[in-house]
Amino acid sequence: MNCTACGSPIQPGFAFCTNCGARVQHSHHAAPSASPPSILHFYTTYSSRPLGIVALIVLTVFLAIALLGAAGFAASTTILQGAIAMPFDGEGPSPWRLLIAYLYYLLAALSLASSYGLYAFEPWAPRLAQILWLLAGIFFLVIMFRSSTAVLMGLAGLATVAWAVYYLQTPHVQDLYSHGGGSRHA
Repeated sequence: MNCTACGSPIQPGFAFCTNCGARVQHSHHAAPSASPPSILHFYTTYSSRPLGIVALIVLTVFLAIALLGAAGFAASTTILQGAIAMPFDGEGPSPWRLLIAYLYYLLAALSLASSYGLYAFEPWAPRLAQILWLLAGIFFLVIMFRSSTAVLMGLAGLATVAWAVYYLQTPHVQDLYSHGGGSRHA
């Protein structure tokens, strides 16, 4: 749109011409404004990460949270088992259960490190993520076989594991991480 007084271009939404100061005559017959761009349009225009990588980072953070929950549960049941046991009955906290709790804490820390590595385009991150997701697949298989009510959760988890491992093997992801930095070299 141009100013009717001096012909200078006028930015949308301005009430006065920035060149001559004349009041802008807005047409009442203007076409209806287009709908605001979708979040997907914004993402594909302004983001330097593929949507699959963003989804994988979010899922890996959720995996870390789940592992922290499992570790907390294993540790708390071990502590409760030791508090309830009589001093001389020969039963106390299971060292194996406590070891499993520490293993869950370690896997949660590695999951968070993997999430950071995927975010920062570190070359080691896809391999670590694949290993962690394969270990999560074993965990989901155990859940499926231990509880008949958790079969759907186990199947959903296995489908997520299959997608994550497959996606990390695709050529564009391998190429993105092979240089040690997708956004740093772009």
